[in-house]
Amino acid sequence: SETVGWFDVSRDGGFVRRCAFSAIIPPLARSPGRSRIHHVVSVTHSIAQAGAEDAQFDLLAEGLPLAARAQLVQAADFARGLYGEQCLGTGEPAWQHALGMALVAASLRLDLDTRLAALLFAASDFLEDATEKLTAEFGAPVADLVRGLGRLKGLQLVTARNERAQSVKAQAEVLRKMLLAMSADIRVVLLRLASRTQTLRHLADHPEAERNEVARESLDIYAPL
Repeated sequence: SETVGWFDVSRDGGFVRRCAFSAIIPPLARSPGRSRIHHVVSVTHSIAQAGAEDAQFDLLAEGLPLAARAQLVQAADFARGLYGEQCLGTGEPAWQHALGMALVAASLRLDLDTRLAALLFAASDFLEDATEKLTAEFGAPVADLVRGLGRLKGLQLVTARNERAQSVKAQAEVLRKMLLAMSADIRVVLLRLASRTQTLRHLADHPEAERNEVARESLDIYAPL
């Protein structure tokens, strides 16, 4: 083997460490020319991607017992296989949204079950008998959190453009109370807020027209929570 290059692992935008990686270069790739370059680029991409994923799981498992990391990896593999290339209504890939939610939950130091539920937030959309299967794989508390998220999915502020501000405010207050009443476990509300935070981040670079409705709903319903 020989050293092929370096990759940096960062956390929260800051430098954490620089790691060297090596790879066995087959005889064919050792010959001068394009095949060697192709091989090195491929290896560089694969190793760097693996390093980035390791850093993500370090963040997801931060503050939890060591054994929790394996459960997060299991849930992530399960979710990625379930979501595939599917996207949400905002256009954001479901897996990207799940990872963003889980990272927000980790930054709030929420417990393992909440972080697992964040990764599996849309399981009921892609899996028949989701509650039973999630219970078998990850336990009843995680399945209950995911089911609670599903109950809140249709809860959104619907306003006509000609409605008076007072009417909109009253409607938002009713929906806030509904959201809290429907959530027997406060962690469901926290997960909903994590989901909304990730949605806002996804839409940050989108045209203003696409952002306005979600931003208004966020201000009216979620910000006061």
